[in-house]
Amino acid sequence: VSLMKEYIEANDRDLDFIIADRGIFDALVWVNYLSKKQGGNNSVNEFYTLINQEFLLKNYISTFYFYAEIDIILDREFERQVERKFGVIMNPDSLKDYRKSYNEVKPKLEKWSNIFELDTSELAIKEAISIVSKELNRVITTANNVYKK
Repeated sequence: VSLMKEYIEANDRDLDFIIADRGIFDALVWVNYLSKKQGGNNSVNEFYTLINQEFLLKNYISTFYFYAEIDIILDREFERQVERKFGVIMNPDSLKDYRKSYNEVKPKLEKWSNIFELDTSELAIKEAISIVSKELNRVITTANNVYKK
């Protein structure tokens, strides 16, 4: 709810760009993931109902989705831990389910958003930043061209 409020307020202020980490689409994937875990299937549709579609339809939205092989994700997570221990989400099964959830939601996301996917499995941080910077420049140029019309 707070996230949607921030999007709507930004829309009302007529901002040119909003950059959000863990944005609305991440929330949608999580709703789908949690709904599946709890045995429900209406949560995603209910979430769509809550989305201000006018905002989504009148704005150019680009979503960046970063992923890596599950063993690499876990190795990166464990680098920051004293003890190598799986968590509730940071474990192979949950990560597989989350990726499956993203793949289920992706067709709906593509209706509203340009999706840029980047496999970071073999990338150094500087390489990923360089790729994202180039893509972000392309997105800004595209958005500027869309709104000039």
